[in-house]
Amino acid sequence: GLLALLSLIGFMLSIFLHELGHTLAAKFVKVEVKSIVLWLLGGFTLLSREPEKPSQRLFINFAGPFITILLGGLLFAVYYYVLYSTSLFWIYIYSRLFPVLALTNIVLFVFNMLPVYPLDGGNIVHALMELFFGKSTANLITMIISLPVLIGLIALGFYTRDYILLVFCVFIAIAISTLNWRTLRSVELGINYLFRRGAYYYLQGDFDRAVQLFTRNIESKPKQANGYMFRSACYIYMQQNENALADLQRTLELAPGSELPLLLRGDL
Repeated sequence: GLLALLSLIGFMLSIFLHELGHTLAAKFVKVEVKSIVLWLLGGFTLLSREPEKPSQRLFINFAGPFITILLGGLLFAVYYYVLYSTSLFWIYIYSRLFPVLALTNIVLFVFNMLPVYPLDGGNIVHALMELFFGKSTANLITMIISLPVLIGLIALGFYTRDYILLVFCVFIAIAISTLNWRTLRSVELGINYLFRRGAYYYLQGDFDRAVQLFTRNIESKPKQANGYMFRSACYIYMQQNENALADLQRTLELAPGSELPLLLRGDL
């Protein structure tokens, strides 16, 4: 119990120190830091603005992993020092806690340095490429490098049945897609095809099919305003203004505070 608690505290502290490295580096190059966010899958540092120079982004992104690998080395050093210079009780604690935390930080360093956007390694690759080739080319190169790494992580997640890693891969895929608008469009279509089939056909311009699917959703969940809202958008493109007005009115009945239905109804 005590060992598990200390391990958890040490893990969260390691992530915090990693993000603190990014924070200190950002402050060094005169970029304001809004906050440090810690969550289930790690942490991230919110900056007030993107650094103007690629060299500044390179410095900020490398600072976190540098702190992590430094911390891992220090923990191993402390482990070997304390192991032979303390009481038996603390030897028991240290001999189990410090190697685990040291190894955890080394794993965090390796994972963060993978050349996949938006991990630190991917951001470092992007900053380096931008230094030499400009931003648009850096986006393309980073995406080309990131995709095989992402596929490898997905394969690893399925092989080990690590569903947390697979969820993390979804976030990585979405981030990678922002590097190229065509890729972003494909990812958006793919997500909608899997989870919101009506929206998929709407984005494809197949409004008849979209109306059919939104109608099914409305029949199964008649109290949700989104279904009426999406169907009204289809009717507008199909120039069926009466049907669109009826759906917009129903949307406002279910969600009176919505501004978009009011604007659309006014235009009609």
